[in-house]
Amino acid sequence: MNITTLIKGIFLFALLFIVCFFAYDQIFSPPKIHRGVVVDKLFIPDHTVAGSNSVTYTNHRAYKYIVHTQKYHQWIAIVKADDGDTIKVHCKSSHFQQTSIGDTLLFKEYKGKVFGIDYLAHSEEDTVKSDLHVLR
Repeated sequence: MNITTLIKGIFLFALLFIVCFFAYDQIFSPPKIHRGVVVDKLFIPDHTVAGSNSVTYTNHRAYKYIVHTQKYHQWIAIVKADDGDTIKVHCKSSHFQQTSIGDTLLFKEYKGKVFGIDYLAHSEEDTVKSDLHVLR
């Protein structure tokens, strides 16, 4: 067994462990439920961007295909939380239409316990009001 092969194997195993640990931290950490007042509502429509693959003033070959990207509809509520922060929360389309400015909104903060990468999502439909423990 060569020493470089052993070092490469240990490095790959450590990298795999870190990726798996990061994914486990993000997926299985329990969310925190917050409450806030809707300050503003934003609807961002979808749009498509397309462009050719031609590169000018180079010696590279331009292939005959088009690069295409798609962004989908977004429903965003600007919420002033109980702790005073103004937060952008992504909503579902059905609940976005029912919610008006000034309503109280419950939203979840998904944050990994170890790495601390967080994102906010609104889904009041799957929150049972009797089991709700709002964090302040």
